[in-house]
Amino acid sequence: MNVNVNNSVRAVLPEIPELRQATRALEGVFLSQLFQAMRATVPEGGFMESSSAQATFQSMFDEKMAETLAQRTDGGIGDMLYEQLRRRIHNMTLTPGDTTPS
Repeated sequence: MNVNVNNSVRAVLPEIPELRQATRALEGVFLSQLFQAMRATVPEGGFMESSSAQATFQSMFDEKMAETLAQRTDGGIGDMLYEQLRRRIHNMTLTPGDTTPS
């Protein structure tokens, strides 16, 4: 039942493209940090020795992967943050007794 209310609220509130872009970028930063933390748990060594070039490549790869995931994934942290901030912005622009943005 709560989902229907949220969907109707989403339809009424106007889109804010700049906010969407900022929240997706923040999600990308979060995912990049997550990948970095996950990679730090993998033990060094193994079949091939690690080099600074390989570490640079891995870092660049992780950043690009995080950015791509943030842009293509629906329902992630960025989308949840966007909806919450959009509702707050909408509520701040309402005048008392009004139900439409000013």
